Amino acid sequence: MKWLDSDTRREYDEAVSLAPGLVREESNPHFFLRVHLGDVSGASVRLALYWKYRKLLFGESRWLLPLNLTGRGALSTGDIEILRSGHVVIVPRPYSNEGAVFLVDLSRLPRTAGFSSTRTNFYLAHACAEDMSHPGGVTLIYVVTSAPRQPLTMQKEILAYLVKGLPVKVKRILVAQSHEEGKELPLIHWPSNLRARWSFILAYLPY
Repeated sequence: MKWLDSDTRREYDEAVSLAPGLVREESNPHFFLRVHLGDVSGASVRLALYWKYRKLLFGESRWLLPLNLTGRGALSTGDIEILRSGHVVIVPRPYSNEGAVFLVDLSRLPRTAGFSSTRTNFYLAHACAEDMSHPGGVTLIYVVTSAPRQPLTMQKEILAYLVKGLPVKVKRILVAQSHEEGKELPLIHWPSNLRARWSFILAYLPY
């Protein structure tokens, strides 16, 4: 880590100084190295960015608290509500050359998630580190149903938090229609603005 410039590693150094045990527990270098196939340079940058984005997303009062579901840790009660909605389901693939499958159903969200959804990904990266850091990469499947759902929004900055700072490699993103009895017509429509948004997201992924 010492070769990184001071601006990149500032939050990492602060976290090590103030909460060394938390740094060891919740940002194990093993998982960052795993994502980068043992490349120390890439893993070091990702580890430093993890703490930079963590401070930015959780704020001064919570970024150095543990990632748990008590409501007194890094996640607020609002964040936990979003996590427990079940809008993300993780399907491990222990015998595959690729990582887990993440099913994302935005219709299960009780409200607009905002940055709460991004913060819950930090919890998942910690709780499901083995699945998320698989060197073969994970697959994200956005499930579309007839139920009302929050619009898909993905700002460049938010995407950076996920693909550059967390110990996870995204291999592919898919969109799938859920089977619903009596509703056989396609629910997925591709207006030009949505096609452009997905093209941007896929182009931005660094893998």
